[in-house]
Amino acid sequence: MTVPKEAPQSTFVTVLAWMIIIFSAFAALVGVMQNIMVNFLMPAVIASSPVARGETIPFALFRVFAFLLLVFAAFMAYCGYALLKRRNWARRVLIVVCGAGIAWGL
Repeated sequence: MTVPKEAPQSTFVTVLAWMIIIFSAFAALVGVMQNIMVNFLMPAVIASSPVARGETIPFALFRVFAFLLLVFAAFMAYCGYALLKRRNWARRVLIVVCGAGIAWGL
């Protein structure tokens, strides 16, 4: 009895997964620096402004937005790793994210 050969893995998927991992890791690094800036430097700048109004609603929303971008970048890095391991859910997430990017561009 012969054992069937395993199908070769696609080089395209491997390269795409590594690109997603690298770019998402850089995005997560930028997100960490952005969250540090938003949470530690911006309150000092707002407090020292001539019109010290305290924390405004748009600034609070900016904090939430910066944190969500960090979470999304970390999730995409994990999806890149899962795509490297050929997980089907990672392929679906990548298709949805790419489709959302195309829709946003239109």
